[in-house]
Amino acid sequence: MIIDYLDNVFPESSLTCKQDLLLTYLRNIDFSGGGAPPRPMQRKLQHVVLKGGGKDFTGAKCVNLPEPDSQVLTVPLRDAFARRQSVRSYSPNIMTLDELSSWLAAAVGDHPTEKLGVRRRHYPSGGALYPIEVYVLSLRLAGLERGLYHYHPARHQLQVIDESVDVDANKFFFDPSQMSGVTNASTWDHAAGVLILSAHMNNSYAKYGDRSWKLMLLEAGHLAQNFTMVAAAMSNISLCPMGGMSLSALSKYMKLSGYAELPIYPFSFGSVDR
Repeated sequence: MIIDYLDNVFPESSLTCKQDLLLTYLRNIDFSGGGAPPRPMQRKLQHVVLKGGGKDFTGAKCVNLPEPDSQVLTVPLRDAFARRQSVRSYSPNIMTLDELSSWLAAAVGDHPTEKLGVRRRHYPSGGALYPIEVYVLSLRLAGLERGLYHYHPARHQLQVIDESVDVDANKFFFDPSQMSGVTNASTWDHAAGVLILSAHMNNSYAKYGDRSWKLMLLEAGHLAQNFTMVAAAMSNISLCPMGGMSLSALSKYMKLSGYAELPIYPFSFGSVDR
């Protein structure tokens, strides 16, 4: 399964090269409980992985998000299930930073617990390691520059990764002529941004070994469901999970190391009129 993913991220490389790359990753894991990736991140920012705390970009500029609205979930759970759907056309209304803040806080969550001395979130994770990272690619958000941000749940902050970048939507999508059906490129029209879930493999592999990849995919599904259901319960936010994006182009844009951390699940999101 991982080799199949590497085929997408590194299409030019041979199978032997991909196998060597995977073995290099496995041989360089720090089994002390997280550790650094097997090669330096392709960023000037240094990051540290904390058990149960996720990635933290040290030295990054931070955007403090507004206090989440505890009354943001406006409809009963039954009604939220009924109106959940993938939305590919968004309102021209500009989504606010307050709305983004409440959406992130309700879907991800972060709270201390005395159990095992780790923090807990609003979704299950093997060993409470939380290897799934959340990024926000801002396109049309009031109070937030266009660019790439990493969400830090414990501090409820957006850490600036790439700000004021001219993002070309077309380079992230597969050529429709090479696919059956329609791509989701049009969902970027009026979209507030793209939510990206990535898997940080070091966090989970140290404990679960070969099972970690399956656990990370399951966790991404749990978190994705939270985002979709919280959006459905809010008054004016919706999203569309996207399978037609080029994860190779996305990985290069995010400057991820490729085998220590992999983007696995993107969503467009924006304002809707209900």
